Amino acid sequence: MEAETAVKKAAKESAKEAVERYRRENNYPSVMTVLQTAAYLNLSPAYIYLLSCQKKISVHKLGAAIRISKADADAFLAEHRVPALV
Repeated sequence: MEAETAVKKAAKESAKEAVERYRRENNYPSVMTVLQTAAYLNLSPAYIYLLSCQKKISVHKLGAAIRISKADADAFLAEHRVPALV
């Protein structure tokens, strides 16, 4: 019974991850504005600006405009992953 529950839980988590990955890969351009990056990472634009000022997320400055590549946003997300204690 416990093994069944563990398998169901793993399948559910895999499905959630697949849906999240699909949403991230298909709805956003490869280079995003601060507002798009905030939506992509589910953070506030002010926090994205703070991260860029603190050099905690890589940005591209085009004059006064700030752009963030999807790869850099994904790298930031991966750097802040906390593994589960299973």
